[in-house]
Amino acid sequence: MANEIVKYHHELNTIPLRKFTPVEMNLFFSIVSRMREKGDKTVRFTFDQLKDL
Repeated sequence: MANEIVKYHHELNTIPLRKFTPVEMNLFFSIVSRMREKGDKTVRFTFDQLKDL
């Protein structure tokens, strides 16, 4: 998933993200991107999948 672009609505900028580090931001947007691809289905990640993100 390296070097992918994630688009999001500007409303996301109104949510405080508690001063995430760059690594945390990358993980957050990687998760958001995977969730978007699933639509309204439940999304589950294994620990290994999160490590790979």
